[in-house]
Amino acid sequence: MHPEHEDVQLMHKRISTLLDKPLEDIEAIIETATEEASEVTQAFGLPRLTIVNQNKKDIQFLEPNKKLQTSIFKEIADMQKKGTDMNLLFEMVAEGIHRGIGMDRTMFSTLMPDHTLKSRIILSQDPESNDKQLTIPLTGQAKNYFHHALEKKQPIYFSENPSLDVAVFRTIAIKELFDESAIFMMPIIIQNKPIGLFIADRCYSKRSLSENDFTAFKNFVDQANNYLSKLKKRRQS
Repeated sequence: MHPEHEDVQLMHKRISTLLDKPLEDIEAIIETATEEASEVTQAFGLPRLTIVNQNKKDIQFLEPNKKLQTSIFKEIADMQKKGTDMNLLFEMVAEGIHRGIGMDRTMFSTLMPDHTLKSRIILSQDPESNDKQLTIPLTGQAKNYFHHALEKKQPIYFSENPSLDVAVFRTIAIKELFDESAIFMMPIIIQNKPIGLFIADRCYSKRSLSENDFTAFKNFVDQANNYLSKLKKRRQS
């Protein structure tokens, strides 16, 4: 919940009254406890949190955690060996990207018959909302990052400072969703046709993305694509 939310502010006031301490002291205590909790979570192999100042309040964002990436990657491999529901696999892939790589927002969107992308899974550190679903129209829109990724049928790292040939795809619609932040996109392919798109960014914290982050992102989405290929071969045999 956002620190500015009225329920959070009310809770702080109640604690201040109960402890007979100034409101500023209560907020300082909570900030210290949050930092200590972040250290503890990392010690237990959970994703470390980055504390970013926004609107004069502390917002927490996930940091990359290679141990967690490896752990979730193994879980996904085990799920594939045992056979699993694709929706569950997609959810685990999204978790690996989001918590393992330390993203602000991770989505899996399905390409619908009406040529819209509809978010099926969305994990978000958005300080305003953690459950905002998206429907993104592709028809009637200037060709943008979504069109480009789906047409290329391959993972793409849209950097903060794209080359001129890619910058033309950073349309108003893209800026409204991602500002000018870097973005990872990679399609899910069945029979050489894209059926959906994994998307990940750090647009809320404004932190940069790296090639190592991109490699980890590709590795996770590859797991979903590889499993779909195996399922297709089994059905054909």
